[in-house]
Amino acid sequence: MKKKNGFISISVIYSFFIVFLLLLTLMMSTYVNNRYVYNIYKTDIKQQISGKGDDIVDSYPTLIKKIQTEFEYGGINDTSYIYWIAQNGSEYRYQGTNPNNYINFNGKLWRIIGILNVPGTAQYLVKIISAESNPESRINVSSFNSWTDTHMSTMLTAVYNGFTSPYKELVVDTNHRYQGSFVVSKPVGLMHTDDYLYAAPSSSCTQTLSAVQSCRPYNWLGGYNEWTMVKAASGTTNKVYSINADGSVTDTVPCTSALAYRPVLYLKDNVKVSGGTGTSTNPYNIIAGS
Repeated sequence: MKKKNGFISISVIYSFFIVFLLLLTLMMSTYVNNRYVYNIYKTDIKQQISGKGDDIVDSYPTLIKKIQTEFEYGGINDTSYIYWIAQNGSEYRYQGTNPNNYINFNGKLWRIIGILNVPGTAQYLVKIISAESNPESRINVSSFNSWTDTHMSTMLTAVYNGFTSPYKELVVDTNHRYQGSFVVSKPVGLMHTDDYLYAAPSSSCTQTLSAVQSCRPYNWLGGYNEWTMVKAASGTTNKVYSINADGSVTDTVPCTSALAYRPVLYLKDNVKVSGGTGTSTNPYNIIAGS
């Protein structure tokens, strides 16, 4: 009787063990299968997210298109000259006392001068200027003939080198005009006198160097005693045009004098607007396009 009971006990233990092995096998099989399905879904989701991200970026308008659209669909001509976009051929310029042309660039506020022809090229690119002036500096330690040899050129190169990624990659190393048809190829320059002249509507004042002071109430670029990129009359080696805080422009300041300056640059034509309204509190945010 004892042997029979012992046999039954061993049989029960073996039965439980076999059932346990079967359950363990089933559990492992289910886990492996679920893991396989999970990996498939994970890969598919990643691909969808990646594709959707590309679609979102593709849906953003380029900065060039954004400016052109604002011009074409109204809301740009204000009788008080606060906000105005002027078109001349393929160029567009922001004009008025305070247009919504603010842009976030490298973590600081810049402003859009417009879509302008790059001197000496067939390109039309967005040109921007720092919203705040840099500390006073001289153009050069003595007279000069070429911009590339000046103290200011070194300062502007340092500005460019201080840009961080991805903003640095959005800048075009191209021409800046400094006298007549003479240009210097740099990623960062200074504003041209034309940039200042045409930042006020022609209907509100006279856009000439001799009468430009009358434009000051309507000109968003004014307010500083600052340098421009433009050398004085041909043959002069030590004078550069400067803008005065009262709105006037002069060509009598020696290049060894110290004035404020605002860096200027051109953005690549594929730069896109990812958000913002262009105001100082909600500037346009930009990203690289494809």
